[in-house]
Amino acid sequence: NIDEDMLTRVAEVTGGRYFRATDSEELENIYAEIDELEKTEVEELIYTDYKDLYERYLALSLAFFVISFILRKTILSGIEDH
Repeated sequence: NIDEDMLTRVAEVTGGRYFRATDSEELENIYAEIDELEKTEVEELIYTDYKDLYERYLALSLAFFVISFILRKTILSGIEDH
């Protein structure tokens, strides 16, 4: 059950209107009435989510640095610099 009295009071208190449609013709009339109401512009905020890609390149270069350091201390330590 719908408490129409309560819905009507809520609409009055909030400055709105209560509509009830029991068939498609009434619903069309309600839509037409709503379309005639004052239209307000809505400001839309658009956010762009950027994905940082530097982390994978930083990790890769760090890995190469560590490998280079280890090779210089182990395998390449016996080879003389020219």
